Parts: sequence; C-alpha cells; structure tokens
Amino acid sequence: MRKRLQYVIVLLIICCAYAAVLIFTQERQSSGNAPTISAPQEVLEVSVQDDEEALLAGVSASDEEDGELSEDVFIESMSEFDEENCRTVTYAVFDSDDNLSRATRRIRYSDYEAPRITLNQALCISYNDYNVQLQDYVGTTSSVDGDLSAKVSVGSESQGDDGYYATFSVMDSCGTTSSLRLRIDTLWDAPSLTIELRDYLIYVERGTDIDPQDYIERVSDRGIEDDDLIDEVTVQDDYDADKEGTYEFIYRVERASGEYGITKLVVVVQ
Repeated sequence: MRKRLQYVIVLLIICCAYAAVLIFTQERQSSGNAPTISAPQEVLEVSVQDDEEALLAGVSASDEEDGELSEDVFIESMSEFDEENCRTVTYAVFDSDDNLSRATRRIRYSDYEAPRITLNQALCISYNDYNVQLQDYVGTTSSVDGDLSAKVSVGSESQGDDGYYATFSVMDSCGTTSSLRLRIDTLWDAPSLTIELRDYLIYVERGTDIDPQDYIERVSDRGIEDDDLIDEVTVQDDYDADKEGTYEFIYRVERASGEYGITKLVVVVQ
C-alpha cells in the first residue's frame, strides 16, 4: 500500500512538472510573436538637411503585447543610390521580448550634391620639401556627410607633358565617388613672398567670367603684409569659360631683388 502511494505521488509530481512545461512553452510561444511594422510604399522626398524624424514620417509599429511601438522605430541602415537615384531605408523595431521586425522604404533627396574636392592651399611644393603629404593640401565637402577630408585618398600619380599630376578621390555614404586630377607645381627655390587667395579651387558653370584679382586676399613678405605688392601681382591663365575642364590661374609677384611669390587658383568648369 505504501509503495503504491509512493508511485501515485511520483506520478503526480511528473504530471505537475509536465503541465508547468506546457504552460511555460505556451507563454514563450505567445511572447514569440514579432511586432508589426509598416512603411508607406511611395518614394519619400526629403532634403539632405532633414533629420531622422523626417525620414521616419508615416512609419508605424505595434505589438500584440506591448501595444503601440511607433516611437521605438529606428533607422537600421540606408543603402547606396540605385539606378533612379533613390536610397532604400531599412526601419526596425524591437518588442519587449527582443523580437525584431523590419520594413523598407525608398527616399529621394531633393538637394543632393556629389562630394566636392577642395584645396586649402595651392599645390605649389618646394623641391627640397621631403615631408610633403598631398592629403594635407586637400579637403572635401559632402551635402550628406559634411567634412570628409579625412577620407580623401591620393590615387594615381603621373608625369604629364606639362608637369606632375595626382588624382584625389573621396566617396560619401551614398556610394558616390568624386575624383579630380590636379597638377602639382614643383618650385626649385622656396618663395619668400606669400600670395594668399580666398579660394584655391572653385567650381563654376560654363560661361562664367572670372576676375582673378577678386580672389587675392593679401600679399606678405616673410609674414608682414604689404599692400603695395598686390598691385604688382601678375596672373596667367588658360581659362576657357565655354569649355568644361580644369583650368589654372597662376599668380606671381617679384621684387627687383629677385625675391618672389607664387600661387594658383584652380577652376573646374562643369
């Protein structure tokens, strides 16, 4: 009798344990339902200046257990441009059980521009300057990423008929790569006079007239500004406003003693 009672007790324990497992499994299954997320299918027109809130317009999410989750939706990733100049945004949301759901939508920028290579000083380098890093002369601006100067790379370097050339490239987060081949002037003697320009590389549309004197900021002799020298600056150029290409305005000033200064403005006609 006692042994039979022990069997009954053991059987009851097993049944209770089995029931607990079933209940736990059902709860896990019910909590395993992923949240629902939806995004409008039409292309969203946005500005590169818009914040994340604008990119989330119209996206909603909810969960059977957690209810409304729209405010928890975040941007997981953004693709490069497709053939229609659109990017695909991937939205994602977690519920309280860490279940993840995703949705996608295409966006198009109304004011996107490809990154532009810039110069912060003229590419005029002394022959005996062995520590020159060409990246130090170059910067870049991106309409979507801001300053990308640290990502500019110096690609092919070659000797042309009229001097030494280097190609500078940079890619933004949209996958757009901009490259510019520029000539580097090598100076046998380091100039003692300095001609400072307000820009060293500009981009203009075809047909744009340029007055090179407008770009002179100051002329100095060993750090001391000399206004009289501005009138002595001469400019030579190969500029053709009606033809796309890269052109140079060469600025030079020289004293009777032979001391000189040189710089240049690069103009890209688009």
